[in-house]
Amino acid sequence: MDPKTLLRANLGEFTSAYTLIGSLELRLREAIPRVLKDYADKKGYAEWHNVLSVKGVGEVALEQAKDRLLSRAHSGEEIADFLPLSFWRHLLSNRQYGALWLPSLYRVFPEVNNPKDNKVFQNIDKNMDTALRLRNSVAHFNMQSLPNIEFSKKKVQWLLDALDNS
Repeated sequence: MDPKTLLRANLGEFTSAYTLIGSLELRLREAIPRVLKDYADKKGYAEWHNVLSVKGVGEVALEQAKDRLLSRAHSGEEIADFLPLSFWRHLLSNRQYGALWLPSLYRVFPEVNNPKDNKVFQNIDKNMDTALRLRNSVAHFNMQSLPNIEFSKKKVQWLLDALDNS
């Protein structure tokens, strides 16, 4: 089957996957800064992102977001509005378990039992990886991802169900 026909036949799958990813990104964009704001306040920092120790791509994304916010200072937008899903995924990756998860970010997922447990965190880490891969597959119309799309959507839905609803 040619790619255009394949896309037409599976457009609903791609659309529902992209909607789930969008919901996840919006929820993380709201929840993570809110939780980190409390943590930053306790540590005496003025901004939630001051508690982050991001390197490489994460550091670049944060600096670009700051620059974009400065250029639109009166827009009512916040720095989180300019950070991509990959940034949020980085904050919920294995590298951040001790630095951010244990002291603060576990509160982003109050619907899971024992959120500080390393196995719970590993599950969130893996599901975030699946979410980012799904986002990339859908954004680039990767037809080879079709056999795994239902599995990936279930992992993203699990994350959404586990997130704080406030």
